[in-house]
Amino acid sequence: MVIRDGGLWGRRELIPGTNYGSMTNFNDHDLWNNGLITAMSLHCGPYSFGIRVQYDGKWSPQYGCLVQGCLDASYANANITFDHDERIMSLNVGESPYGHVASLTFTTNKRKLQKCGISYPNSTYTESGRRLEYVSGIYDDWYLYQLQFHWSD
Repeated sequence: MVIRDGGLWGRRELIPGTNYGSMTNFNDHDLWNNGLITAMSLHCGPYSFGIRVQYDGKWSPQYGCLVQGCLDASYANANITFDHDERIMSLNVGESPYGHVASLTFTTNKRKLQKCGISYPNSTYTESGRRLEYVSGIYDDWYLYQLQFHWSD
């Protein structure tokens, strides 16, 4: 299987060698282990965003929106379970004016899921592939600063 890296979403410029406090890189490649995305949990708020992905029944850690204040401010929490023959084929990513991920909308081979998050003018991008395999990015207690999707073609 050939894996293609999608775009790097979230435009906040991160300068190498600079301490950004609690920002953490993540990459679900090893957790994915050539499996399938079977569920997702999203936390969407006006100034926050978090994602958690399940690969063949094994959950990733929560990325972004980790503190209680963020969880309390989340106005939309989406827990999505995918059928055994369902796969994510495209998505829309919205970015905030501050440079972090602000919304996600997934489309599978069976349905289009409701948008989670806030849209800003001229800041939504579409990406697609045969199947979304896994995700990677940078997060802290409140935000997803960068998010990258990895696709099979």
